[in-house]
Amino acid sequence: MADVQPEHGYTKIADELLENIPLFKFNGTQLSIIMVVLRYTYGFQRKDHELSLSFFVNATGLGKTQVDREVKQLIEKNVLVVTRESTYTESRKLGLNKDYDTWKVENRKQKRVQSAKTLTVSENEYATVSENEYSTVSKNADQDIHYFINNIKNNTTTKEPYLILLEAFCELHNKFEYHLKRNERDAMRSMVSSGIPLDFVIESMKLVYEAKLSEGQPVTSFLYYDRVIPDIWEREKGGQADVEKHKRPSKVIQSGGHETQGKNKCGEGPLARSIMRRLEQERRDGPIVDQEFINSLPL
Repeated sequence: MADVQPEHGYTKIADELLENIPLFKFNGTQLSIIMVVLRYTYGFQRKDHELSLSFFVNATGLGKTQVDREVKQLIEKNVLVVTRESTYTESRKLGLNKDYDTWKVENRKQKRVQSAKTLTVSENEYATVSENEYSTVSKNADQDIHYFINNIKNNTTTKEPYLILLEAFCELHNKFEYHLKRNERDAMRSMVSSGIPLDFVIESMKLVYEAKLSEGQPVTSFLYYDRVIPDIWEREKGGQADVEKHKRPSKVIQSGGHETQGKNKCGEGPLARSIMRRLEQERRDGPIVDQEFINSLPL
Protein backbone atom coordinates (compact mmCIF):
# COMPACT_ATOMS: atom_id res chain seq x y z
CA MET A 1 0.00 0.00 0.00
CA ALA A 2 1.28 3.46 -0.87
CA ASP A 3 2.57 5.38 2.15
CA VAL A 4 1.51 8.94 1.28
CA GLN A 5 2.34 11.46 4.01
CA PRO A 6 2.93 15.24 3.82
CA GLU A 7 6.20 14.81 5.71
CA HIS A 8 7.54 12.83 2.75
CA GLY A 9 7.22 15.97 0.63
CA TYR A 10 4.43 18.20 -0.66
CA THR A 11 3.82 20.89 -3.27
CA LYS A 12 2.77 24.34 -2.12
CA ILE A 13 0.19 25.69 -4.57
CA ALA A 14 -2.29 28.53 -4.17
CA ASP A 15 -5.85 27.26 -3.60
CA GLU A 16 -7.21 29.72 -6.16
CA LEU A 17 -5.08 28.17 -8.88
CA LEU A 18 -6.07 24.61 -7.95
CA GLU A 19 -9.75 25.58 -7.86
CA ASN A 20 -9.66 27.21 -11.29
CA ILE A 21 -7.65 24.66 -13.29
CA PRO A 22 -10.56 22.11 -13.35
CA LEU A 23 -12.90 24.80 -14.70
CA PHE A 24 -10.99 25.04 -17.96
CA LYS A 25 -11.61 22.65 -20.83
CA PHE A 26 -8.29 20.78 -20.85
CA ASN A 27 -8.02 17.27 -22.24
CA GLY A 28 -6.45 14.46 -20.23
CA THR A 29 -2.99 14.81 -21.76
CA GLN A 30 -2.93 18.55 -21.11
CA LEU A 31 -3.91 18.05 -17.46
CA SER A 32 -1.13 15.47 -17.04
CA ILE A 33 1.39 17.91 -18.48
CA ILE A 34 0.17 20.71 -16.18
CA MET A 35 0.51 18.40 -13.15
CA VAL A 36 4.10 17.59 -14.10
CA VAL A 37 4.92 21.27 -14.51
CA LEU A 38 3.43 22.08 -11.09
CA ARG A 39 5.30 19.20 -9.45
CA TYR A 40 8.71 20.20 -10.79
CA THR A 41 8.32 23.95 -10.42
CA TYR A 42 6.22 24.83 -7.37
CA GLY A 43 7.13 21.46 -5.85
CA PHE A 44 10.72 22.72 -5.64
CA GLN A 45 9.72 26.32 -4.84
CA ARG A 46 10.71 27.64 -8.25
CA LYS A 47 8.79 29.30 -11.08
CA ASP A 48 10.29 27.37 -13.99
CA HIS A 49 12.39 24.32 -14.75
CA GLU A 50 14.16 22.53 -17.58
CA LEU A 51 11.43 20.29 -18.97
CA SER A 52 12.38 18.45 -22.13
CA LEU A 53 10.03 16.38 -24.27
CA SER A 54 11.58 13.15 -23.03
CA PHE A 55 11.14 14.38 -19.44
CA PHE A 56 7.37 14.74 -19.98
CA VAL A 57 7.19 11.33 -21.68
CA ASN A 58 8.88 9.63 -18.72
CA ALA A 59 6.82 11.54 -16.15
CA THR A 60 3.42 10.86 -17.78
CA GLY A 61 3.89 7.54 -19.58
CA LEU A 62 2.33 9.07 -22.68
CA GLY A 63 3.55 8.91 -26.27
CA LYS A 64 6.16 11.35 -27.53
CA THR A 65 4.07 12.63 -30.45
CA GLN A 66 1.04 13.13 -28.23
CA VAL A 67 3.01 14.99 -25.57
CA ASP A 68 4.77 17.19 -28.13
CA ARG A 69 1.45 18.21 -29.69
CA GLU A 70 -0.23 19.10 -26.40
CA VAL A 71 2.75 20.98 -24.97
CA LYS A 72 2.73 23.18 -28.07
CA GLN A 73 -1.01 23.71 -27.62
CA LEU A 74 -0.58 24.78 -24.00
CA ILE A 75 2.15 27.23 -24.98
CA GLU A 76 0.01 28.68 -27.79
CA LYS A 77 -2.92 29.06 -25.37
CA ASN A 78 -0.72 30.94 -22.88
CA VAL A 79 -1.08 28.27 -20.18
CA LEU A 80 2.61 27.38 -20.23
CA VAL A 81 5.31 29.97 -20.78
CA VAL A 82 8.78 29.42 -22.19
CA THR A 83 11.26 31.23 -19.97
CA ARG A 84 14.30 29.99 -21.89
CA GLU A 85 14.58 28.35 -25.29
CA SER A 86 16.54 25.14 -25.69
CA THR A 87 20.14 25.10 -26.92
CA TYR A 88 22.50 22.37 -28.01
CA THR A 89 23.53 21.84 -24.41
CA GLU A 90 20.48 22.90 -22.37
CA SER A 91 16.81 21.94 -22.39
CA ARG A 92 13.99 24.43 -22.72
CA LYS A 93 12.72 25.97 -19.49
CA LEU A 94 8.96 26.02 -18.91
CA GLY A 95 6.68 27.41 -16.23
CA LEU A 96 2.96 27.73 -15.59
CA ASN A 97 1.31 31.07 -16.28
CA LYS A 98 -0.63 31.48 -13.06
CA ASP A 99 -2.72 34.35 -14.45
CA TYR A 100 -5.53 32.04 -15.57
CA ASP A 101 -7.60 34.98 -16.85
CA THR A 102 -5.17 35.21 -19.77
CA TRP A 103 -5.44 31.54 -20.73
CA LYS A 104 -6.92 31.09 -24.19
CA VAL A 105 -8.93 28.04 -23.13
CA GLU A 106 -12.70 27.74 -22.72
CA ASN A 107 -13.80 28.28 -19.15
CA ARG A 108 -16.80 26.08 -18.37
CA LYS A 109 -17.98 28.17 -15.44
CA GLN A 110 -18.03 31.44 -17.39
CA LYS A 111 -19.88 29.73 -20.24
CA ARG A 112 -22.48 28.30 -17.85
CA VAL A 113 -22.99 31.65 -16.12
CA GLN A 114 -23.61 33.36 -19.45
CA SER A 115 -26.03 30.63 -20.52
CA ALA A 116 -27.87 30.69 -17.21
CA LYS A 117 -28.65 34.42 -17.23
CA THR A 118 -32.01 33.81 -18.87
CA LEU A 119 -32.89 30.90 -16.61
CA THR A 120 -33.03 32.81 -13.29
CA VAL A 121 -36.30 32.71 -11.38
CA SER A 122 -37.77 34.83 -8.63
CA GLU A 123 -38.99 33.37 -5.36
CA ASN A 124 -41.92 35.78 -5.44
CA GLU A 125 -43.08 34.66 -8.87
CA TYR A 126 -43.98 31.09 -8.06
CA ALA A 127 -47.48 29.69 -8.76
CA THR A 128 -49.11 26.34 -8.01
CA VAL A 129 -48.76 23.53 -10.57
CA SER A 130 -52.23 22.13 -9.86
CA GLU A 131 -54.92 22.77 -7.26
CA ASN A 132 -54.21 19.75 -5.08
CA GLU A 133 -50.95 17.97 -5.85
CA TYR A 134 -48.03 20.05 -7.09
CA SER A 135 -45.71 22.50 -5.36
CA THR A 136 -44.96 25.98 -6.63
CA VAL A 137 -43.09 26.74 -9.87
CA SER A 138 -41.92 29.90 -11.63
CA LYS A 139 -44.30 32.13 -13.55
CA ASN A 140 -41.48 33.03 -15.89
CA ALA A 141 -40.87 29.46 -16.99
CA ASP A 142 -42.63 29.79 -20.35
CA GLN A 143 -40.41 32.76 -21.18
CA ASP A 144 -37.33 30.79 -20.11
CA ILE A 145 -38.34 27.76 -22.17
CA HIS A 146 -39.22 29.65 -25.30
CA TYR A 147 -36.15 31.86 -25.07
CA PHE A 148 -34.13 28.66 -24.92
CA ILE A 149 -36.07 27.15 -27.84
CA ASN A 150 -35.58 30.30 -29.92
CA ASN A 151 -31.85 30.04 -29.30
CA ILE A 152 -32.00 26.44 -30.51
CA LYS A 153 -33.80 27.48 -33.68
CA ASN A 154 -31.18 30.14 -34.35
CA ASN A 155 -28.38 27.60 -33.99
CA THR A 156 -29.81 24.59 -35.81
CA THR A 157 -27.75 25.41 -38.90
CA THR A 158 -24.49 25.06 -37.00
CA LYS A 159 -25.18 22.44 -34.33
CA GLU A 160 -26.34 18.86 -34.60
CA PRO A 161 -29.66 18.11 -32.81
CA TYR A 162 -27.87 15.62 -30.54
CA LEU A 163 -25.44 18.31 -29.34
CA ILE A 164 -28.29 20.77 -28.77
CA LEU A 165 -30.13 18.22 -26.63
CA LEU A 166 -26.92 17.30 -24.80
CA GLU A 167 -26.21 20.93 -23.93
CA ALA A 168 -29.82 21.53 -22.87
CA PHE A 169 -29.75 18.53 -20.53
CA CYS A 170 -26.38 19.48 -19.01
CA GLU A 171 -27.47 23.08 -18.48
CA LEU A 172 -30.78 22.10 -16.88
CA HIS A 173 -29.16 19.56 -14.54
CA ASN A 174 -26.00 21.56 -13.82
CA LYS A 175 -23.80 18.80 -15.23
CA PHE A 176 -20.78 18.65 -17.47
CA GLU A 177 -20.71 16.46 -20.56
CA TYR A 178 -18.32 13.96 -19.01
CA HIS A 179 -20.83 13.25 -16.20
CA LEU A 180 -23.14 11.48 -18.67
CA LYS A 181 -23.01 7.70 -18.99
CA ARG A 182 -22.83 5.93 -22.33
CA ASN A 183 -26.43 4.72 -22.02
CA GLU A 184 -27.63 8.29 -21.59
CA ARG A 185 -25.77 9.46 -24.70
CA ASP A 186 -27.23 6.58 -26.70
CA ALA A 187 -30.71 7.47 -25.43
CA MET A 188 -30.23 11.08 -26.56
CA ARG A 189 -29.19 10.01 -30.05
CA SER A 190 -32.19 7.71 -30.22
CA MET A 191 -34.49 10.51 -29.07
CA VAL A 192 -33.37 13.00 -31.74
CA SER A 193 -33.82 10.35 -34.45
CA SER A 194 -37.25 9.24 -33.18
CA GLY A 195 -39.19 11.91 -35.07
CA ILE A 196 -40.26 13.82 -31.93
CA PRO A 197 -39.58 17.55 -32.52
CA LEU A 198 -36.48 18.73 -30.71
CA ASP A 199 -38.18 21.79 -29.24
CA PHE A 200 -40.94 19.54 -27.83
CA VAL A 201 -38.32 17.24 -26.27
CA ILE A 202 -36.50 20.11 -24.55
CA GLU A 203 -39.67 21.84 -23.42
CA SER A 204 -41.08 18.58 -22.01
CA MET A 205 -37.77 17.81 -20.33
CA LYS A 206 -37.78 21.13 -18.51
CA LEU A 207 -41.44 20.83 -17.47
CA VAL A 208 -40.95 17.28 -16.19
CA TYR A 209 -37.80 18.33 -14.34
CA GLU A 210 -39.63 21.16 -12.54
CA ALA A 211 -42.63 18.96 -11.73
CA LYS A 212 -40.49 16.15 -10.29
CA LEU A 213 -38.36 18.66 -8.38
CA SER A 214 -41.49 20.14 -6.81
CA GLU A 215 -42.39 16.62 -5.61
CA GLY A 216 -38.98 16.20 -3.98
CA GLN A 217 -37.94 13.56 -6.53
CA PRO A 218 -35.45 15.30 -8.85
CA VAL A 219 -34.56 13.60 -12.12
CA THR A 220 -30.88 12.60 -12.25
CA SER A 221 -30.58 10.71 -15.54
CA PHE A 222 -31.70 11.23 -19.14
CA LEU A 223 -32.90 7.61 -19.10
CA TYR A 224 -35.92 8.86 -17.17
CA TYR A 225 -36.82 11.30 -19.95
CA ASP A 226 -36.18 8.59 -22.53
CA ARG A 227 -39.06 6.62 -21.03
CA VAL A 228 -41.40 9.53 -20.26
CA ILE A 229 -41.15 11.96 -23.20
CA PRO A 230 -42.20 9.53 -25.99
CA ASP A 231 -45.29 8.66 -23.95
CA ILE A 232 -46.05 12.36 -23.40
CA TRP A 233 -45.66 12.95 -27.14
CA GLU A 234 -48.21 10.25 -27.91
CA ARG A 235 -50.60 11.64 -25.30
CA GLU A 236 -50.14 15.15 -26.67
CA LYS A 237 -50.90 14.07 -30.23
CA GLY A 238 -53.87 11.97 -29.18
CA GLY A 239 -55.35 14.56 -26.86
CA GLN A 240 -55.03 17.74 -28.94
CA ALA A 241 -58.60 17.67 -30.26
CA ASP A 242 -60.16 17.08 -26.85
CA VAL A 243 -58.00 19.73 -25.23
CA GLU A 244 -59.01 22.35 -27.79
CA LYS A 245 -62.68 21.76 -26.90
CA HIS A 246 -62.28 22.16 -23.15
CA LYS A 247 -59.32 24.50 -22.68
CA ARG A 248 -59.69 27.57 -20.52
CA PRO A 249 -59.10 31.03 -22.06
CA SER A 250 -55.48 32.03 -21.60
CA LYS A 251 -52.49 33.32 -23.45
CA VAL A 252 -51.31 31.23 -26.42
CA ILE A 253 -47.58 30.77 -26.84
CA GLN A 254 -46.27 29.22 -30.02
CA SER A 255 -43.49 26.69 -29.58
CA GLY A 256 -42.35 24.79 -32.65
CA GLY A 257 -45.89 24.25 -33.88
CA HIS A 258 -47.35 23.27 -30.49
CA GLU A 259 -49.73 25.54 -28.60
CA THR A 260 -49.03 25.78 -24.89
CA GLN A 261 -51.98 27.19 -22.98
CA GLY A 262 -51.69 28.39 -19.44
CA LYS A 263 -50.32 30.98 -17.11
CA ASN A 264 -47.23 29.01 -16.06
CA LYS A 265 -45.16 26.14 -17.34
CA CYS A 266 -46.94 23.40 -15.44
CA GLY A 267 -50.34 25.06 -15.23
CA GLU A 268 -53.25 24.72 -17.63
CA GLY A 269 -51.59 24.01 -20.99
CA PRO A 270 -52.23 20.85 -23.03
CA LEU A 271 -48.61 19.79 -22.71
CA ALA A 272 -48.72 20.39 -18.94
CA ARG A 273 -51.85 18.26 -18.68
CA SER A 274 -50.20 15.44 -20.63
CA ILE A 275 -47.21 15.57 -18.30
CA MET A 276 -49.36 15.61 -15.17
CA ARG A 277 -51.37 12.62 -16.41
CA ARG A 278 -48.12 10.76 -17.13
CA LEU A 279 -46.76 11.50 -13.66
CA GLU A 280 -50.04 10.48 -12.07
CA GLN A 281 -49.71 7.13 -13.84
CA GLU A 282 -46.19 6.79 -12.48
CA ARG A 283 -47.40 7.39 -8.94
CA ARG A 284 -49.99 4.64 -9.40
CA ASP A 285 -47.74 2.10 -11.12
CA GLY A 286 -44.41 2.90 -9.46
CA PRO A 287 -41.16 4.39 -10.84
CA ILE A 288 -40.51 3.64 -14.50
CA VAL A 289 -36.73 3.81 -14.08
CA ASP A 290 -35.01 2.38 -11.02
CA GLN A 291 -32.44 4.89 -9.71
CA GLU A 292 -30.13 2.20 -8.34
CA PHE A 293 -30.10 0.61 -11.79
CA ILE A 294 -29.14 3.95 -13.37
CA ASN A 295 -26.29 4.46 -10.89
CA SER A 296 -24.96 0.99 -11.66
CA LEU A 297 -24.63 1.61 -15.39
CA PRO A 298 -21.11 1.82 -16.82
CA LEU A 299 -19.69 5.15 -17.91
